[in-house]
Amino acid sequence: MDACTRNAEGEEGGGPDVRIFAHYQLRFYRRICEPVLVLSGEIEYRLVDSTAFPWDKNPRPGNINVYRQRFADGGVAFIGRSGEEVVFSAWLQRSRLRIDELSWTWNLPHTDAVVYDVETMDAWRGRGIYPEALRRLSGLLADEGLRYIWIYAEAGNTASLRGIEKAFFDFRGSLSALHVIGLTFRRGTVEGVNA
Repeated sequence: MDACTRNAEGEEGGGPDVRIFAHYQLRFYRRICEPVLVLSGEIEYRLVDSTAFPWDKNPRPGNINVYRQRFADGGVAFIGRSGEEVVFSAWLQRSRLRIDELSWTWNLPHTDAVVYDVETMDAWRGRGIYPEALRRLSGLLADEGLRYIWIYAEAGNTASLRGIEKAFFDFRGSLSALHVIGLTFRRGTVEGVNA
C-alpha cells in the first residue's frame, strides 16, 4: 500500500477525529488453515455466536456494547474455557474488518478470515495458551473449508508477536498509519492483502 491521505475514519464523509497526533505500526501474519491433532486438555475451545457467548462470565464487562456490535457486523467469538472460567478470547471476521488503528476497512476474500483482539486472561498467561488457541482455531477453520487465517499485532507487542510465531504464522508485511488532525497517512505493504 502506498502512502495515502484520508479522513480519520478512512472513508469520504466520515466525522472528524479528535486526536491531534497518533502513530501505529501493525505487523500482519498469515497461516494456512489445516487440521490439527487435538489432544484432550484442560481447555475447551469453541467458535460462538451471540447466543452462546458467555455474557455472564465475560472477563471484560465494560466491552459489552462493542461485542454486540461485532456480532451485528457478522463476527464470531473464539472462546477458551476451563470449566466455567473463560481463560482465552478472540474475535474472528470472515468478510470485512474495520481496523481503527489504520483507519482502514479490510475486505477479505471468501477463503480467508482474520482473528483479532486476542487475549489470554491474566491468571492463565505464561502457559502457552495463546499459540495453542491459534493452532486450534486454524483446525476449526480448515474444517469449515477456509484456506488462510490472518492475524495482526502492534509492532511493539513482543508477547503477542512471540505467540503468533509459535503458532506457525508467517510474517507477510506491515502497515503504519500516522493520524494528524483528522487526516491519516498510511504506508507499507502486506503480501496477499489488497489494501
